[in-house]
Amino acid sequence: MVSDAIRLDGIAMHEAGHAVVAVDTGIGIEWVEMDDSSGLCKLRPPQEDSEDQLEKRIIVFWAGQVAQYKTKLLSCVLKCWEHDNRCAFGMLQTLEARKRARLLSAEPLLERLRQETVDETEKRVLHLLSTIRRVAFALRKSRKLTEGQVVEIIRDHSQPEIESPQIQFWTMQ
Repeated sequence: MVSDAIRLDGIAMHEAGHAVVAVDTGIGIEWVEMDDSSGLCKLRPPQEDSEDQLEKRIIVFWAGQVAQYKTKLLSCVLKCWEHDNRCAFGMLQTLEARKRARLLSAEPLLERLRQETVDETEKRVLHLLSTIRRVAFALRKSRKLTEGQVVEIIRDHSQPEIESPQIQFWTMQ
């Protein structure tokens, strides 16, 4: 059984992963929030309808799961992961159709695009992990942050971080 503290840390880490990567990619957020059972990161509406924007949004959707994997805070995996995966896969299919049409190719690109975006998500999350931990700590404490507050935490490296639990769950390979 997962303790309440670890479950809440997992929710905070998941949502902070979305928020920090959204700000880092330029997608941006309206706000990020959590309660005792779930969380939500409200992304800004897309400014353009481009392949680059789709790729960035896919990375943002997977960043929550990857942040949880990398910190072993795997306590909220059902509802939020299903939603994130549904959104990311829908965008991947749109991206594949656009690239195939542009390249005039019949080659199936979906698996390659999925792997490329997962690899890019892992790279970004690892690069930003300390920042994600700081935002998660602040989110756990206040329960809601605006984009301005997230940006302030990103810039202030003296903020405390959420610690990874001592127990081992499982890690992404």
